[in-house]
Amino acid sequence: MIEDSPLRRAQPVAISENLWGALPRPLPALTAALATAKTWLERRRVRHELSGLDDRMLRDMGVTRYDVAQEMRTPLWRR
Repeated sequence: MIEDSPLRRAQPVAISENLWGALPRPLPALTAALATAKTWLERRRVRHELSGLDDRMLRDMGVTRYDVAQEMRTPLWRR
C-alpha cells in the first residue's frame, strides 16, 4: 500500500546547476563600493611596492624619493 503512494512515485525535482542565477543581483551601490575598495587596495599595493624600490630603479623611471614620499602621503581616495 505504501509502495503505491503518490509520494513514492514522485520524481525528484532537478536543481539548477547554476544556483547563483536564481538569486537577486547585488545592489548597484554595493557593487560600486566593492569596486572602490578594490581600487584603493590596488593603489595601496602599488604605493607600497614603489616605496620599496631602490634609488637606481627610481632614477630609471624618472621618479625621485620626494615624489615617492608625496605619493605615500596621498590618501587612497585621491589619484
